[in-house]
Amino acid sequence: MGAGIGGAIAGFAGSKLYAFGASGPLGLPCFINPKGIDSGFIGLVISGVVAFLFSFITAMLIGAKKDNDVSKEVTKG
Repeated sequence: MGAGIGGAIAGFAGSKLYAFGASGPLGLPCFINPKGIDSGFIGLVISGVVAFLFSFITAMLIGAKKDNDVSKEVTKG
């Protein structure tokens, strides 16, 4: 879901890939317009931050909870 939200923000911002290069954070310069940084690149950076934060918060809310009682029952039995 985080990637979908981030992709939608990048699409609405008009982000474009101007050169092929590395993937991940090292590939961010490939999205910079040869004429200079524009709104598409800024939208791409914002979309990455939003996608990361959404995924992180969702994982913290839905993620597995540690239950120490279960581990104690297993060791006793």
